Amino acid sequence: MDTTTMIAVATLRRTSVVAALIAGSLFIGITVAPAAELGNADETETAVKQIQFFETKIRPLLAEYCYECHGADTQESELRVDTLAGMLQGGHAGASVFPGKPDSSLLVTAISYRDGELEMPPSEKLSDRQIADVRRWIEMGAPHPDSGKISKVRPIGDVDLEEGRQHWAFQSPVKPIPPRVLASSPALPEGEHGDDGGDIAAGNPIDAFLVAKLEAKGLRRVAPTDKATLIRRATFDLIGLPPTPTEIQSFLADDSDQAYSRLIDRLLASPHYGE
Repeated sequence: MDTTTMIAVATLRRTSVVAALIAGSLFIGITVAPAAELGNADETETAVKQIQFFETKIRPLLAEYCYECHGADTQESELRVDTLAGMLQGGHAGASVFPGKPDSSLLVTAISYRDGELEMPPSEKLSDRQIADVRRWIEMGAPHPDSGKISKVRPIGDVDLEEGRQHWAFQSPVKPIPPRVLASSPALPEGEHGDDGGDIAAGNPIDAFLVAKLEAKGLRRVAPTDKATLIRRATFDLIGLPPTPTEIQSFLADDSDQAYSRLIDRLLASPHYGE
């Protein structure tokens, strides 16, 4: 028995069970339900007929033409159409089905060959009758046996604006208070410990945040490098060239607190910066 026949047999069995349930529920509803509940019975009958339509018209169509590339084993473009959740979530191009909106559903766009870059199935276009059935199913609201079993599904690529607003880049700047880190902190390298127990934030608040994190992780900051290594690193970083012997000697001879700042300013002003 080939795959198409097996699908047809399974669909007929599923439809028979559904039909039996309809008959049973309608019989019970007619004999015992009060008149006020007849409207609910009609709604139930309509819902069951819609599921029948899906099982007899839509599922076999999807199984024959779509499952091979968008089923449980293979999901090209991250798209599955063998489940309702998969169709609502969609793939890289977005949700494939928008219940009640066939013209907004990529599934309809694809099978109608309206987009030259999105034509499914690629081997042959479905018949007008098949396309009309898919449109009708989506117009119904895409009824599916799993309709009441899945929670809200967010399509792939869909942006949650409320969640996005919580990103740090969209928060108003707040001036933080530097943590108190003593100059005797174990996170400072040997030779940098102070004897007065002062707060290192007084020198550079950024250092206070860094040292506080290192201290919390049980780590120690690397000791400052020597000036000869420092000018070599800075020069390579900013202009991609090594410092000249004259530049090295000039930097080593500058004992002022502004020596490093002047070095950086000179390198940023160099025509080689940014080449």
